[in-house]
Amino acid sequence: MLIFIILLTCITHWFWFYESGPFTGGDWSFLFQESIREYFTYSYSWTSFSELGRPIIGSEFFPQFILSGLLTQLFGFSSSPSWLFIYFYPQIFFSAISSYLLVHYLTKSSIAGLIGSIIFSYNTYFIIIQTAQLTVGTAEALTPLAVLYFIKTLDKSSLMYAVITGLVMAVLSQYEIRIAYIVSWIIIFYLLYDIAINRVSIVRKSAIIIVVLSILGLSNIYWILPTFAGGQSAASGIFYSGLFGESYYSLRQAIVNFHPFWTGDKPSASMVQPIPMRFFLVPILAFIPLVFKRTDKRIFFFAVLVLLGIFLTKQSAQPFAGAYRWLYLHFPGFNAFREPSKFYLIINLSYSVLAGHGVNMLNSWINVRFK
Repeated sequence: MLIFIILLTCITHWFWFYESGPFTGGDWSFLFQESIREYFTYSYSWTSFSELGRPIIGSEFFPQFILSGLLTQLFGFSSSPSWLFIYFYPQIFFSAISSYLLVHYLTKSSIAGLIGSIIFSYNTYFIIIQTAQLTVGTAEALTPLAVLYFIKTLDKSSLMYAVITGLVMAVLSQYEIRIAYIVSWIIIFYLLYDIAINRVSIVRKSAIIIVVLSILGLSNIYWILPTFAGGQSAASGIFYSGLFGESYYSLRQAIVNFHPFWTGDKPSASMVQPIPMRFFLVPILAFIPLVFKRTDKRIFFFAVLVLLGIFLTKQSAQPFAGAYRWLYLHFPGFNAFREPSKFYLIINLSYSVLAGHGVNMLNSWINVRFK
């Protein structure tokens, strides 16, 4: 099945293997070899070709800059081919493979894994950010892998899996720290749920999360210290941007996992699009296990998780219209999310697992019914 998923990914993204022109758009601009080669220097702490010059050593994207410079030094790449190997290819392959592995582990079904992989990798939100927010897309592609190894850590009480989880989280955070923040809360919630359901030692389980979060924290210490040492002005680009997009998101869009700018072709520019009825199929499929397979404790966790994702993604829509603004003003770290699109990740992850279970149940029912 993995071979089929890889082939499907290559077919659906064939243009990415063919196009060699410059990539630009949004915050991304084309850089020539002479510019990008500067990234691969030990003394590099200032860029002169971006804006009017800016510091880089305190940036959370520093490892990506170093890798871009390394590829240019070794192969003479400009920014476009570097981005293919750093962002574009990891997005499409990691998202498809890691989501398959997660759903397959939870359902023990290859068909369910395939459906989960398709739902996670081919929803409207993820398709849009693949060419718009490259760092976010790559970090989200690694999310199912981090969740998978954390679940394995608890299942097997394995320090090795805890270290692997921490390392995956560390790599994920080098692409986008805000996604690492979301994933950290997902695994913390899963830990608390596991403790409550299985009634195991809190001390023993807490040691696991300390290992994971310690690796995550240490891998980001190089930018955390200079950023917060510089005060609010240094962190303003991450935490003090102001709320945005309250008129674009709704409860209905969140429920069906539909990006407001999705047109089926080129995304609209700040114009909310109607939701085709076919997009209601995934949430219907996802909630089948809640009715027919309520004995699986993990299903209940992902059902609660998807409700949390829907609640956050709707932003200021009813019900509880003021909740998002309150969280933005008062909850630690939440002011990094000036708009709610990144919480689609929670919905995507949960729906891929729940819909995988739903397909698995339908497949079993059909086999029994028509045997």
